[in-house]
Amino acid sequence: MVSKNYQISDAEWEVMNVIWENENCSADTIIDFFEGVKEWNHRTIRTMLGRLTKKNYLTVSKDGRKFLYTSAIDQKDCIKSESKSFLKRVFNGASSSMFLHFVDEFNLTKNEIDDLKKLLEKKSSKK
Repeated sequence: MVSKNYQISDAEWEVMNVIWENENCSADTIIDFFEGVKEWNHRTIRTMLGRLTKKNYLTVSKDGRKFLYTSAIDQKDCIKSESKSFLKRVFNGASSSMFLHFVDEFNLTKNEIDDLKKLLEKKSSKK
């Protein structure tokens, strides 16, 4: 199966996250969510909704006078696509380099370390 390469800007990711959390939400709901959080005016958000719809990442339906937005793409697929793109751009595709960098760079709790150990053991037993 060929995975799709999604092209989503950082700002569009923020809008998509709101929509993934609140399927079938109106533009007003999205605008209200960002009020006081971002310095975006309603036109900026409506422009992003239009771009995401044009890219076929959102579907839009009309409910009375409101337009309702629903994701047309799966969040997990987008995360997978973005992760692969990041890995390729920053670490030349070397997942071990990325993994080692993050483990070395960030303070991990004992629980996080235990979870990583379990995941690595599970992965190594599958091979």
